[in-house]
Amino acid sequence: MTRMTPLSNTRHSKMGWTSRGPRLAPDATSSVRLCLDEMPIFAIRMPVVFRVVAGRAQPVIPVGALQTGETPLLDDTGGWRPRTVPFDLRRGPFEIVRTQDRDAVFVDESELISSASATMPLFDSAGAFHKRARAHLAQLSGWHRSLKLAEVAATLLHRADLLLPWPKGGVGFYVAASDRIKDVAGDTTAMLHAAGALRLAHASELSLGMIEARPVAAENDRSFTKTPQDNDFLKAMREEFS
Repeated sequence: MTRMTPLSNTRHSKMGWTSRGPRLAPDATSSVRLCLDEMPIFAIRMPVVFRVVAGRAQPVIPVGALQTGETPLLDDTGGWRPRTVPFDLRRGPFEIVRTQDRDAVFVDESELISSASATMPLFDSAGAFHKRARAHLAQLSGWHRSLKLAEVAATLLHRADLLLPWPKGGVGFYVAASDRIKDVAGDTTAMLHAAGALRLAHASELSLGMIEARPVAAENDRSFTKTPQDNDFLKAMREEFS
């Protein structure tokens, strides 16, 4: 059971965590968040769509929707298979939480173990952040800022009615409405461009276009005829998973 508390060198001085990523459930709603800086990395590797919850949108890798394809993202234990791992799966037991007027680092105590057996200690013998923990938390902070930028940009697309339900995914997954985006003009274009929303939409379109938005196995979709381009992309996907 998750137990989130503020990170404290008094409370957690003898604790640490392992670098092993979390186990994921391959259900239809399962997804992994991407920050704005990660979009170019993953848009050329696998489908990226938008998850909309309570009016807020976020670019995600739709793990559950892709699990039935030729290159499922999870292994039999629910672990991540590809070589390139989103930071959302590498952030450890940490979460940055807004408290009053500032951000604070919280830690899930249910994932902590004794520092004697941990691969990633939290604090050193002097009570200061261990150098590995300090570097990791710096990455977490940068990822969190970029994650917020991605959420702002994606939500602008959603509020401008430029996202459509993804026909290959479950409830809550959306893709960019290409035809509508082409018709956007004036101040709206400037606003979307300034927020990185157009770049986000085009990256998602690129990711889906390379495989024609078809994450399901070919035998489950008789209308799907592979082309040489599809074969090249699937080969690249398999290399990512090898």
